[in-house]
Amino acid sequence: MQRLHKGRELEQERDIKEVQRDLSLIQSPAVGMKKHKQEDTVTENTQESDHEMELIEDGGEIIL
Repeated sequence: MQRLHKGRELEQERDIKEVQRDLSLIQSPAVGMKKHKQEDTVTENTQESDHEMELIEDGGEIIL
């Protein structure tokens, strides 16, 4: 019984490692595109905030 139980545990561990290794093959290509788009949006928002802070420090008005 113990060998059977241990064999099942080892098989599950191997399956988990295989899925983690091959996850890129399983996922949709759109996942990478969405992540890239989110990073671009965050970068743009950060740049806009930096620009607004420069205007405030210079005593200028913020015009959106």
